[in-house]
Amino acid sequence: MRTASRFGLAPVDSAVDLKPVMEHVRSVIAEIYSHTTPETLRDQGIHVFLGEPHFIDAHTISIGDQTLSANYVLICTGAHPFVPPITGLDTTSYLTYQNIWDLNVLPKHLVVIGGGPIGCEIAQGFRRLGSRVTLLEGGDRLLPRDDNDASKILAEVFRNEGIDLKLKSNVERTWQIGSDIHLTAAGEEIVCDVLLVAVGRRPNIDGLDMEKTGVKYSKQGIQVDRNLRTS
Repeated sequence: MRTASRFGLAPVDSAVDLKPVMEHVRSVIAEIYSHTTPETLRDQGIHVFLGEPHFIDAHTISIGDQTLSANYVLICTGAHPFVPPITGLDTTSYLTYQNIWDLNVLPKHLVVIGGGPIGCEIAQGFRRLGSRVTLLEGGDRLLPRDDNDASKILAEVFRNEGIDLKLKSNVERTWQIGSDIHLTAAGEEIVCDVLLVAVGRRPNIDGLDMEKTGVKYSKQGIQVDRNLRTS
């Protein structure tokens, strides 16, 4: 609607009511999860065990008072948001990709820390909904793991859409005064009302006793080859 003039129409800046938008997002998420409940999986003939699993060896798992053995074990424990050790962040209100969908009021100014896929998707989405958006990326380009040409194209699109893109901008510290969130990045102070931390994810492997499996892993995750096979 804001670009309608390209088609000979009068452009219109329409206000967005974020609450019904987010209610729809949450309903879609709930619908997806409804197909993977323990009950629905059991209805499909899948044996479901609830509890905290621990490896005994590469082919044996204990969970509660049960012991399970298999020729092959798939580790599909997912990941959680990585929160970097930024000074003051622990006393500052911030969101991650997990809870930003709980917002019901459109941010006036959203600051996104992280120029990876998650940060880029959410930054563009909220900009198109009408928020002022600042995207901070510590590296010299967006999507650092992807093709450089794609990064350049995306950066141009973001700037044309009005996203304030700041590369080589590492956040040094954050603090909060009332509802205002302050942060410094590359020596510049920025004030916003919503802060999103989107600098990556860490694997949910703590407590699995992975060292008993002989599988190579690190804090970044389980090491796999091009066919997603472990060591």
